[in-house]
Amino acid sequence: MTEGERPPSDVIRLTLPGDPAYGSIARTAAMTLGLRAGFDWPTLERLALAVDEAMVLLLTGHPSETQLDLTFHSRPGELQLDARAAGTDAWDDPVDPDESGPGDVDDSDVDVSPPAVERFAGIVTGVVDHWSVDTDERTLRLRVGGESSDPPQ
Repeated sequence: MTEGERPPSDVIRLTLPGDPAYGSIARTAAMTLGLRAGFDWPTLERLALAVDEAMVLLLTGHPSETQLDLTFHSRPGELQLDARAAGTDAWDDPVDPDESGPGDVDDSDVDVSPPAVERFAGIVTGVVDHWSVDTDERTLRLRVGGESSDPPQ
């Protein structure tokens, strides 16, 4: 590796049933990977909170019919979670968010519960370095550390 080049990331994928009881698996994975990335305890606690809230948002609507596909990208000093709700159209009401700052919502052509996104934004803003929600793809991204919102390579 040359000077200034970032190390490659580890990529870990989990598929979980749409049952809130499986949130502990997502939290444990995030905290373990965060520990490997070198995060301190307060950062790990904030990461666990953000992952919890991500699961709540993704399961809004019809959790028993939803599958959660989680992809973690991890390297020293950086952890990113890309999460997707699959298996049903789990979000119900249209939203027109006015988001700014480290979070972003892409609300193109899909329904999402405004209170759910607002709640998510209110909790994770300031907890993680970057977050985004794409309601068209029913995906979200959380990132702690690192330099960009693109997946670590």
